[in-house]
Parts: sequence; structure tokens; C-alpha cells
Amino acid sequence: GDTPSSSMNSSETPEYSLADLTFTLQGNTYAVTDCDESATEILIPPVYESFPVTNIGYRAFADCTSLTSITIPSSVTSIGDEAFFCCTSLLSIEVSLENPNYSSHEGALLNKNKTTIITCPGGKTTYNIPSSVTSIGDSAFDSCTSLASITIPSSVTSIGFFAFADCSSL
Repeated sequence: GDTPSSSMNSSETPEYSLADLTFTLQGNTYAVTDCDESATEILIPPVYESFPVTNIGYRAFADCTSLTSITIPSSVTSIGDEAFFCCTSLLSIEVSLENPNYSSHEGALLNKNKTTIITCPGGKTTYNIPSSVTSIGDSAFDSCTSLASITIPSSVTSIGFFAFADCSSL
């Protein structure tokens, strides 16, 4: 695998790249902190360089406009804000059934017990929110410019800030 450059200062955090992903070592775990903007399908590994991958960083996949699908392993227990911001071709965020904090429904990212929608993929044209959902998170559908139809069940009692910002097709 990749190793830090010998010219790196000891105070710098080493970053490692695997295919289209950039990993940053944070203590004894890795975070995915960036993605090549031309990537189309991403499978995040549960382990990288012998350490678990536990985090997707703030805006890690932002503006990856060619990205169509991403698969998140059970090891990822934290996903930063705006992680998938402006991923206008993204159709599917799939989460391992064994993930302790997150789940997916029809390609959207939800909390584990499916009561909160965290992120709807930016390339979706329609989405039916499951009746288990009570909350639509902040910016959950932000920049879903292709979204032309959404069904919100009566179970939803809370809609977050900017939940439907820049949904220009609604």
C-alpha cells in the first residue's frame, strides 16, 4: 500500500489514496475525506491499511457529479454534514445491514431505525418516504435538482432546515 512521504513533517496527518478515495488517518481509524470527482461507483472498504474505516468526512463526496452509487460498510459509524452535497448523478446510497448507526431505503440514507431521512441521492427523480420516518433531516433533499415527485407520509412531524433547498424540479 501507499506510505507517507519521507519528506512529510511529523505534524502532518498522512493521507492515503485507494482507487478514487482519499483516506485520512485519525488516531487508530481512517476517514474517507475526499473522492475523485470523476468516480462513478464507490465501494468503501471496512478496513484500510489494517485500520477500520469509521468515518465519512464533511463534504467528502461533495461535487462528485459523476457518482451514481456508493456502498457504505458496517464499520462506518459517522457521516459528516454535506457528505454527498451536489452529487447530481447519485441514485443509490446503500448501507450494510450490519451497520449500527445507518440504514438505507430505496437508495436514500436513513438512521438505523429508519425514523430520520439523512440524505436522498441527488440524482433521484421520485422518492416515497417510508411510513417509519418521523423526521426529514436538515438539507436531506438539498440540491436534488432531478427530484420531481416526493410522497411524504402523515408520520412525518418534523422537517429540517433547508430540507428541500434547490429542488428545482419540484
